[in-house]
Amino acid sequence: MSKYQKDLPPIPLPSPLRTGATYTNTQILPKQQPQQAEYYHAVLKHQNRRLQKQNEELQQTIVQQKEKITHLQDKKKECQQYIKKQNENFIQITRSVCSAFENYREKAVPMPTESLSSSPIDQLIEAYAAFSDSEGDFF
Repeated sequence: MSKYQKDLPPIPLPSPLRTGATYTNTQILPKQQPQQAEYYHAVLKHQNRRLQKQNEELQQTIVQQKEKITHLQDKKKECQQYIKKQNENFIQITRSVCSAFENYREKAVPMPTESLSSSPIDQLIEAYAAFSDSEGDFF
């Protein structure tokens, strides 16, 4: 047997109407039943091969998708670790900047005595007025 199989659909049975035969059904049935059985067997065999091939292709697709999922999950874990490290570094830098400002304020800028005697509302207004929310200040 050859190494390659041809996967062709079976040849349809000849119809007595097409051939011009005028036999009655009782004369045709005994001869055609084995032919019809062979034909249906060939059709089912062809469909079975096609479905098996389709099943193999789908199984390969599933394996490829699972590999892709594991790869993406690994990449996601790497990105999460990178983000976590960046957040930790940001927190550390923010803390060091805040402590540097606090040290500067304590050492370099003496607190005015008059601001201590002002009311809490005045202190809030001064605090809000000290900052600008203009976008031009950021450029």
